[in-house]
Amino acid sequence: ILFDAGYRWLDGFEERSQYIIRAGIGYRAVSRLRLVAGFAHLGFYSSGDLTKTEYRPYQEIGLTNKLHKIGLSHRLRIEERFFKEQHPQPFQDAQSFNFRFRYLFAVGIPLVRFDGHRGSELSLHLGDEIFINAGADIVNNVFDQNRLLVSPTYRLNEQFSFALTYNYIFAGTAQAGQYASLQVLWLQIKQNLDFRRKREVDLN
Repeated sequence: ILFDAGYRWLDGFEERSQYIIRAGIGYRAVSRLRLVAGFAHLGFYSSGDLTKTEYRPYQEIGLTNKLHKIGLSHRLRIEERFFKEQHPQPFQDAQSFNFRFRYLFAVGIPLVRFDGHRGSELSLHLGDEIFINAGADIVNNVFDQNRLLVSPTYRLNEQFSFALTYNYIFAGTAQAGQYASLQVLWLQIKQNLDFRRKREVDLN
């Protein structure tokens, strides 16, 4: 069971940007391959007011591998995005829909392993993710965005890790030929919980 939530601000916490709540169920078909289906809810703010919400079912496939000690991962995600304007203008359609396809390639490089702390490690994660839109409402913004990710990560143990991720976003707009760029910092806190019962070994 996968769950994450986040809250985002602009201009040094001066303006609310959006929130996201997301949950999914994953199935590891083999050790390197995982299938996931889930659902996300998002809200978008403008001038301090909630102006748009999104309901987003998604499906993904993830593949991991190792090159010596370096971890490699691929993730392909398909999203079905249902938007609802909270305060639609006259003659404006309050609801819209589009598909979005996301491909992420990431590399995990272990840097330092701390002796005396089980599983404690400092690593560097690098990634690039491209987003492509599709659907009847998509005209000029087939290219949605590209994210370049640089993420120093400290893993305290097998269950708990912290990451400060730099995210450079190059994004398309609704206007043909016009693009925007953003620089984002994410503080990520991850916890793994294992509820599986450990098998008892019969030594008789």
